[in-house]
Amino acid sequence: MSALPLLLVTVFLNIAGFSLVLPLLPFYGTLYGASPVMVASLFAAYSLGSVFGEIYWGRRSDVIAVARC
Repeated sequence: MSALPLLLVTVFLNIAGFSLVLPLLPFYGTLYGASPVMVASLFAAYSLGSVFGEIYWGRRSDVIAVARC
């Protein structure tokens, strides 16, 4: 069974989450009384979480792929 469909769904969800949540974040921030610095910190935390998550899951998928061979 090919892993390509799972990979495509995962990438789609990652991009959809990034493009749907982040444009609305400043509006939610002002609605709940967050300062611009707090909203910027949320942007940074989301981006850093994505980077470290992708590094972890990339290495993990390599380990699984090598184990299956």
